Amino acid sequence: MDEMSIFTGSSVEECLKKASDDLKIDFKDLKYEIIEEKKSLFKKSFKISVKKPMLEDIDGKIIISGGKIEVINPKAGGRKATITPTKEIILKLNGEKIDKKTPVSNEDDITWIGEEVEGKREINVSISDDKTEAYINLEIIPKRVYEIKDSIEMTDLIVGSSKKEEVYPPGYTVEEIVDILAKFKITYGLLKDNIKMISEKNKVEKLIVAQGCVPQNGTDDRLILKYNENKVPVKDNKGNVDYKSIGHIQTIKSGEILCELIKGLTAINGKDVYGNKITANEGKKININAGKGCAFFDNKIIATETGKPVKKGYTFSIEPVYVINGSVDLSTGDVKFDGNIEVFGDVLDGMKVHSGKSVCIHSGASGAEIVSKEDITIDGNVVTSSISSGKDEFFNKKILNSINSLISTITELKNMADQVFKSKMLGSNVKLGEVVKILIEKRFKKLEKDIEEYEALVASKDDRVKVIVSILKNKLTGLGPININNIEELGKVLTLLKNEQGRFYSEELAQSNIKLNYIQDSKIVSYGDVYITGKGEYISDIFADGNIYFVENSVARGGTLQARKEIKCSIVGSGGRVRTTIQVEKEGHIYIQKAFPNTKLIIGKIEYVIEEECRDVHAYMDENGEIVVEKIKE
Repeated sequence: MDEMSIFTGSSVEECLKKASDDLKIDFKDLKYEIIEEKKSLFKKSFKISVKKPMLEDIDGKIIISGGKIEVINPKAGGRKATITPTKEIILKLNGEKIDKKTPVSNEDDITWIGEEVEGKREINVSISDDKTEAYINLEIIPKRVYEIKDSIEMTDLIVGSSKKEEVYPPGYTVEEIVDILAKFKITYGLLKDNIKMISEKNKVEKLIVAQGCVPQNGTDDRLILKYNENKVPVKDNKGNVDYKSIGHIQTIKSGEILCELIKGLTAINGKDVYGNKITANEGKKININAGKGCAFFDNKIIATETGKPVKKGYTFSIEPVYVINGSVDLSTGDVKFDGNIEVFGDVLDGMKVHSGKSVCIHSGASGAEIVSKEDITIDGNVVTSSISSGKDEFFNKKILNSINSLISTITELKNMADQVFKSKMLGSNVKLGEVVKILIEKRFKKLEKDIEEYEALVASKDDRVKVIVSILKNKLTGLGPININNIEELGKVLTLLKNEQGRFYSEELAQSNIKLNYIQDSKIVSYGDVYITGKGEYISDIFADGNIYFVENSVARGGTLQARKEIKCSIVGSGGRVRTTIQVEKEGHIYIQKAFPNTKLIIGKIEYVIEEECRDVHAYMDENGEIVVEKIKE
């Protein structure tokens, strides 16, 4: 049967040329019919239908029917049929196995054999990282027998296959699975229902078959204070500091709760699938103790006396508070008390308030002297007064510096003496004590003087400290070093000093802060920090061993502000060019939100005077020892 092809062009000749080129038939042999002719003013188009005679198929053919392979040879000029095996069907041509596309003829003997794939069982055991779960992957593959698949008549035949037979091997029994797990030493927490499910299936992916006990870590104990202990300013979530948040510790009445201990959850140990214990981590435990004036009941510390709560570590006690409900004047006389003092009125001209602990004045002070070993808080105005907190701290720091110096020197002496003695640098007959004495005389001459200085500083201290001084003198001064027989004797001396050092850090060097509202013509000395939370200061001198902080819009006008570390001010000086001096040590920093002319900045010993109104001032000393003042002109 002839096929029809359609061609278009601007003329019949163009259509015939396209047909000749496409069909590979001579122009003269084409049989065609014009099926469409279009004419317009500027253009013509034709569409013709051309008959294309079917070419005779002369190639060889191959067909599979009923499992038999039949080949038809090609006619003259044609090519042989080909056959290609697959992995499931093995082909043999004239007794020889073929494994690729091969030409065949009717005279060839072509046979096939269906592949037989043996069935198998695969089981894999895996363990979770924490060893609390075991899993099984299972696959049972059946035995499969393949046969050749019938095909249509084709010149190039790729053999197809079909399953003739599919038989599954027996699955794993529950007992077999348990035995396999036992070979992996998995014996604890077996999940029998899941194991039975595996025995009934041919394929399973990561099914849990054993489950141990996951350990439950304990949680931390929590301590909830029932009174205000703010001794540092609070920051909001943007980092802004609220210096007014610092407050004195209020008085606690007898029967009130100081704190409550919330016990954390107890840790519960786990067990892995091998039966081994997994140790859980205990949370942080807190042991609270009731000191003087307190009692422990039902995980709470309860006051048995009225006074100021004191917390040292996790020991709570009550210190007495001397309360003055009115003002301190001639009628009350000067107030001196070893404990805490709380005044609900003013401290008037010429009067003194001296406390062995803290002072809280709810009104103001005028022409007064207020001294405490701990914090001072004055809510009202301070005028022509002297305020001082933590007088013993300077002395305590001298003691600590002396301890630090002794630890450093004795550590170096110990290491050097050990090295010289072991290397026999001074001779094989020289004893260790003689080595120590020679090194003190030659290399550590200042040690004896340092011990004398420490003795003088702690002369008024308790017997414990005096024992330490006695050991230092007996071991390291005069002829004492000669009696040292073991280098660990110096190690024990160092241990005593380091214990004393730790005690000073935790007990003696409690920072004492001063919190004031407004100061005028006054002198303030704090061996901690000073916080100005109200209007500010006027022509006053403020010294802080720590930092000085002014809240927003507080004014520092006139006088001298001196701190060791950091001073942060809101407004300094005035348009009248009042001289205000701000000073820190060389490692310190000065921050001013707005500064007026004639403000003097001192970093270490270097001075800088601000001559024009500016804002966002930051002054510090760089690594070259030069003062750097960053500011923005108004």
